[in-house]
Amino acid sequence: MEAYDTYADVIFRHSLMRLSDRDEAKDVTQETFLRYWKYVSTEGEAVRNVRAFLYHVANNLIIDHWRKKKAESLDDLLEAGFQVAEREEENTDFEVEAANVILLFKTFPDRERDTLVLRYVDDLSVKKIAELMGESENAVSVRIHRALKKLKEKLKG
Repeated sequence: MEAYDTYADVIFRHSLMRLSDRDEAKDVTQETFLRYWKYVSTEGEAVRNVRAFLYHVANNLIIDHWRKKKAESLDDLLEAGFQVAEREEENTDFEVEAANVILLFKTFPDRERDTLVLRYVDDLSVKKIAELMGESENAVSVRIHRALKKLKEKLKG
């Protein structure tokens, strides 16, 4: 119960950022903790790094989710009669920019995207991210720097 109280919100935010669907993120969070409790109860020993274990399980569930889900392209939707609704200018500049960042963000390789989510969504330090990913702090710092640079370049052009 302590693990849930401590980490449920961060696992949910991490899942939401990766899946962009609140219900799916809730399902992943729930399944993550079910698997954690099952592991603890069947192995009979405590997990040394609970946070790392939970992130590992959540990431595996997210990967499984994307493998199972068949992506539908816009062309397929249009062919099936899907109509694109005309919207009034209700979006603020911030909302438009945020939507662009999220779309670009989804084009990044998983490793870069995961590192940025851990740093800027989950607000983890470079040291914690390095521990979770089993890498050096330098490798994580370089990945963050390069990913941010790539994001800025894509936003400009």
